[in-house]
Formats: sequence, structure tokens, C-alpha cells
Amino acid sequence: MDIIGHQKIREFLEKSLAKQKIAHAYLFAGPEHLGKMTVALEFVKSLQCQTQTAKPCYQCKSCQDIDQATHPDVSVIKPEIKENEKARQEPEIRIDQIRDLERRLSLFPAQSPYKIAIIEQTERLTREAANAFLKTLEEPTGKAVLILISSSNFLLPTIVSRCQIIKFLPVSSKEIENYCLKSKAAKEKAEEITRLSNGQPGLAVQILKNPEKLTARTEILNDLSRLIHSSQVQQYQYIEKLIKDISNLRSTLNSWLSWFRDLLLINQGCQNLMVNISQKENLLKAAQRYQLKQIEEIIKTIQRTIFLILKTKVNPKLALEVLILEL
Repeated sequence: MDIIGHQKIREFLEKSLAKQKIAHAYLFAGPEHLGKMTVALEFVKSLQCQTQTAKPCYQCKSCQDIDQATHPDVSVIKPEIKENEKARQEPEIRIDQIRDLERRLSLFPAQSPYKIAIIEQTERLTREAANAFLKTLEEPTGKAVLILISSSNFLLPTIVSRCQIIKFLPVSSKEIENYCLKSKAAKEKAEEITRLSNGQPGLAVQILKNPEKLTARTEILNDLSRLIHSSQVQQYQYIEKLIKDISNLRSTLNSWLSWFRDLLLINQGCQNLMVNISQKENLLKAAQRYQLKQIEEIIKTIQRTIFLILKTKVNPKLALEVLILEL
């Protein structure tokens, strides 16, 4: 799996392994879609690789087992929703998962030098699970390495203080665009994907692997461009369409938000910074319709609508009707 950016982090981890200065616990911290999990798996391969060098060979049984998620000495813990609690909105890492992990870490390595655990979305540990996990951090076994991954700033200080913190930052546009071009994306498409990813290579990879995502986004923005010129009846009909596809509503509203932010940039004479470059014609046309204050108010209303729909029990249809009235 290709890693985009983070060269200094990778070099630091390679040097740590070469000098055999491996921390018991690492915290890979930073916003979503930066490649924290990808770098973590690369590091795990380096630790477990049968060549015992600072870089993985990708060919040995250990490297291949890690790729296939079948390595007996590598565990990946993810937030889950219990079968009898499907109505729950948010998955969690529960205490039974941590206890099972503790049991596995207590065993001798079966195939490789280390027992390793990757904890994805560590911020989703329940209070009970976090307290139990502290024991694992405080009383490490000799051959255990823990890699915590989090995009949140609200982890328990007692957990953070027991880890070596590796901070991940957004990747440069040049590195992401070069990756897109290497993946055979056309120049204009590579530029748009780079801008849409906003320093998050994971988003660029998703779009490259699923080009229909970009097509769907273009359709959403074309609909929006038509919507602002439509009659009120047509606008309400469109709301009905959105409500029928409620699972994609967040994505739709985020696309709208990006479009109006581009409109704001055009209004301020910063057209070269716009993200949705394939929408340039529609945006320039819309720029003649809106004043700066109107655009700012619409952006605030979209942000408020996203919050209300995701975080409260507001009727989505009513929230969308209020939003549509401002377009």
C-alpha cells in the first residue's frame, strides 16, 4: 500500500527500529484521512518482517499475513456496535474487547518478535474500557507494542501521557497531486482531486479507487446550481428527493458547503483558490446573483443545518426547508 507523505515520521520510526529503541505505546494523532492507519501497518510490518531490517520486505509470510489481517501476533481493535444494540448511533470500543486484547497480549509471540495491537479511533473507548486499558499501558509485557490511532483531541490525559506521541499533519498538495498523476489521473482531474482532499491523502485515494464518488459529487453540485434558479415548488420537490436518500444527506450538504465557500472566494477575488474547479462556469454565473453578506449567511445556515441533522432530533425536512429559503 502506497504511503503519501509523512516522510519524517517514517524515517523516525525506521531509525527507532534500527537502534532497537521501540516504545511500548505510540499515539498516532491527527485529523482523519491523513494515512495514520497506513503508516501504522507499515511500521507493524517493519517490526514483524522476517528479514529483520528497518524496512519491510512485503514478501515474507509475516508481511503477507499482516496484509491479509491473519497474523497471529497482530490485533486490530475497532469500534463496534453489538448485535443486540443496532439502534445505537455510535460504535464504541468496549471493555470486553479490551479484556480479550489483554489476554492475547499476555501470550508469547507465535510467529514474530512482537505482540502488537493497533487501536483504531481510540477516542471511542468507553469509560470502562479506557480504565481497563490503562492497566495494559501501565503494566506492559516485554514484547508488546501498542499503536493508538486517534483524530480527537479529547483522549484521557492518563492515556496520552503513557504514549510516545506521533503527530500527523496535512500532506502537501504537490505530494497528493503527484500521487494522482502517478495513478494515471488526467492533469485537470488530479488537480481537482488534490483540492478536494485538502491535505488528506486518504480522501484522494478514495476518489481514485471509486471515481463514481466524483461523478456523484458533480451531479450534486449541478443540481445545486439549478436549484438556486428554480421555483419554490421545484425546490420543495428536491427536498423530498433528499429526504428519500437520508443516508447521503451529510455528504450532499458538505458538497453544498464547499460550493458556497468557492463562491465566497470568487466574491473576494480569490478564484485561483477555489476547490470545485469543474464547477467554474456555474460558480461564476452564481457570483452575479449573490452579495458577500448573503453568501456568508448561507454558509452559516448550511453549517447549522448539518449540526442540527447530525446532532439533534430535528425533523430533517423542516431543517432543509429553512435552508432552501435562503438560497
